[in-house]
Amino acid sequence: TGTGKSTVANHILGIDKFKVSDSLDSTTDKVSHGEREEDGIEEGKKYIIKVVDTVGLFDTAALKNKKAMKEIKKYINEQVPDGIHLVLFLFKKGKFTNEEKGTFDFVLERFGDDIKNISALLITHCENDDANSREQLKHDFRTNLATKGIANFMGK
Repeated sequence: TGTGKSTVANHILGIDKFKVSDSLDSTTDKVSHGEREEDGIEEGKKYIIKVVDTVGLFDTAALKNKKAMKEIKKYINEQVPDGIHLVLFLFKKGKFTNEEKGTFDFVLERFGDDIKNISALLITHCENDDANSREQLKHDFRTNLATKGIANFMGK
């Protein structure tokens, strides 16, 4: 809750498709997606970029984790039949919570190495930090006992 999943999804799409709130409660209560068309490198080739905004695991009271994961899988199978090309793990700058660790472990147990090469880590709420602060944040994330396993998994 509050990591910025919907905000990042809106930025990728370039429009305000997903509801965003400053509330402490989870805003996203169902899986949905938005899409945009992007010119390809080759003349006349177009790409459709689909961004799927999911409920957060361990943060939506209405959905238990297994039910949420089942809903996410079903939605992706129906709406993104060509498969996923990138999975973003979002973590909010600051203390790494049990919720975030639980989410990562929960997803990893179900997908394991299948998502390793298509995963990226995005730390949110640090857009106002200077370059030195961001480098320190990356260093801390790679060396902290609670997070270095995630950094190692992603090879980052």
